[in-house]
This record gives sequence, C-alpha cells and structure tokens, in this order.
Amino acid sequence: MSQKRTLDQNKKMHAMLADISHQLEHPHGGEIGPEAWKALFLEQLGFETKWLRSIDGQRMVPLRWSSKALEKEKFSDLIELMTAYGSEHGVQWSDPEWVSQMAALRLEAA
Repeated sequence: MSQKRTLDQNKKMHAMLADISHQLEHPHGGEIGPEAWKALFLEQLGFETKWLRSIDGQRMVPLRWSSKALEKEKFSDLIELMTAYGSEHGVQWSDPEWVSQMAALRLEAA
C-alpha cells in the first residue's frame, strides 16, 4: 500500500510555493500565485490538465490541480523539482536549513 504525503511535506510545499511566487515571474512573463505555480510543477511531473467547457460554452476551463492524492514518493519528486527550479532561478528559501538537508540527501543517494 502506498503512503500518502506527510504533513511536513505539505507544509514545505506551501512554503516553497510562497517563496517562488513572491520572488519569480512566470517564465514567459507576469506574476502568478502559488496555486498556478503548483499546477505548472505538477504538469512538469507528467500530470495531465483536465479541461471542462465553461457554463456558457464559450471557453475551456482547467480543473483545479490537487496534490492531496499524491503518494509520498511523488510528493518528494514534486518538492525536488521545486527545489531545483527555485535554486536555479535564485530563489532565497525561507527555510535554507531544509534545502541544505535536501541537497545532502541527494548527494548521498547519488
């Protein structure tokens, strides 16, 4: 049976999304919020966007991304992707000690 994400993982993800959204713009311009960044990172991990036609039938609307159902391992992949992207783009993390711990774990695994 697969394990669900942990509360610590969830707290870390939200802190990282806040750091990224306050410090970076979308790669193609413009500021976006934490939920939009989460959708971009989840898409980068291979999660497909699901779309519905709007009530008036004039537009397509993306369904909201949710990370609730992510297994612990996939959630770790999400946090690693966010760490790498943010670090490559100069994000100053609100919890630098955690980032150092993650880097050390990646070196041990290599």
